[in-house]
Amino acid sequence: MDQVSAMMSAPPHRRERGDWRIGIIGAGFGGVGAAISLRQAGFTDVTILEAADAPGGTWRDNRYWGAACDVPAHLYSFSFAPNPDWSATFAPQREILAHLQRTIRDFGLGARIHYGCKVTAAGWDAARARWRVELAHGEVREFDVLISAIGQLSRPRRPDIPGLSSFAGAAFHTAQWDESVPLAGKRIALIGSAASAVQVAPELAAQAAQLTVFQRTPNWIVPRFNRPHSALERFLFRHVPGARLAMRAAIYGIVDFAVYRGFRRDTPAHRLMTALAGWQRRRQVADPALRAKLTPDYPFGCKRMLLTDDYLPIFSRPTVALVTEAITAIEPRGVRTADGVLHEADVLIYATGFDLSEALTAIDIIGAEGHQLRADWAEGAQGYLGTAVPHYPNFFTIYGPNTGLGHSSILFMMECQFELIRRVLTEATARNADQVMVRPSATAQFNEALQRDLASMVWSAGCQSWYTQGGKVTANWPGSTTAFARATKRAPLADFIYLGHEINNGLG
Repeated sequence: MDQVSAMMSAPPHRRERGDWRIGIIGAGFGGVGAAISLRQAGFTDVTILEAADAPGGTWRDNRYWGAACDVPAHLYSFSFAPNPDWSATFAPQREILAHLQRTIRDFGLGARIHYGCKVTAAGWDAARARWRVELAHGEVREFDVLISAIGQLSRPRRPDIPGLSSFAGAAFHTAQWDESVPLAGKRIALIGSAASAVQVAPELAAQAAQLTVFQRTPNWIVPRFNRPHSALERFLFRHVPGARLAMRAAIYGIVDFAVYRGFRRDTPAHRLMTALAGWQRRRQVADPALRAKLTPDYPFGCKRMLLTDDYLPIFSRPTVALVTEAITAIEPRGVRTADGVLHEADVLIYATGFDLSEALTAIDIIGAEGHQLRADWAEGAQGYLGTAVPHYPNFFTIYGPNTGLGHSSILFMMECQFELIRRVLTEATARNADQVMVRPSATAQFNEALQRDLASMVWSAGCQSWYTQGGKVTANWPGSTTAFARATKRAPLADFIYLGHEINNGLG
């Protein structure tokens, strides 16, 4: 049976918005936001499947000391669920998680989230026009629409180092923080020097007897300019909505029209951001030799830009050491480096990030005509506005390929995706279609233009980072968030195929 025949085999009926059974994988910001947005648009039959026993996603898992968002707090909330009570310019993990939990309560989503439901596989049943979703405990759920909101930063990555399991002390990843391990007065080896490391290292340095930071590659670091919100500010944000909106608009304008331009190569903004990072490094690191070790040899922004006010100064402490020699092995008493030195430690902490290449394909997803998402994305994930994938009917991704940012809030991008999904499902409902799928030709045209634009961005400058896969940038969006909002709002509904009873508008 060919794809058109299979997709047209569902029995005729008049579908309303509330008739779509929608399954969402993941109860982080993406899944919770999608559920709220769809329910507000009349798509009320929504179920969120969450593997853990609580919501929160990355903000539930990343509880390491100093964990915080690197996007200003007033921009890190959905427009339909603002938070007037942020304590500082940049919110700590506990406040973000509490805000998400409060959002779930405020919008009555509690009963819609099914915990302990780890999705292991999902397959499209063409004859019945629905998704069969398999859970780890053996149960099978069925949905008309499936939305993956598992996020890109959900699979902690440990380095491939000989002897990894031989260490005699406590060892854990920052995303799997072990609160039972006492750290005060200990010798701590911190492997990694990127986003989570620059947040946790100052906290560790304040309590450890010795902190040794193992750096493979120096990173571009710029000031965070974090500060607490005053009592007056918090009063105004809570009782004068215009004050909160003005703050959000000001932050949005700065990051989307100024900071964003710093990620385009050979621009004045890029040179300015490079200079700002150099200024901070000179101001905070007095030793020229140490400063040289902390200076990147690749263009600003090619790897993730890090925001911190207090990471670089820790290396002036006698109890903190920066090691740049390559690690050759983990031994029972510590970390051995290429110069033969054994760096003894009581605790080993991995700040080594996440496996982005597998995050979006962690679940075995089988689409129309046997298409396997893992195979289709083996040489690099791609989709249509990071939201739809050809050959996968009634399937959408939140925070999918090329929706990441170097400068602004992913929650804004998610809201744009919610709007696109609502538009597409509303159109399918109006046409009495059982299925909707993005056209392969529209997806190909979108990605050709996308990669042309990405060629002018710093992420294409040739350095190795999690932004790239298969020789192309698969994680990030090359434009401003304003451009993404415009693209999702103006995306032609004709770029999608709508199929059902007596509907056939081609697969091109």
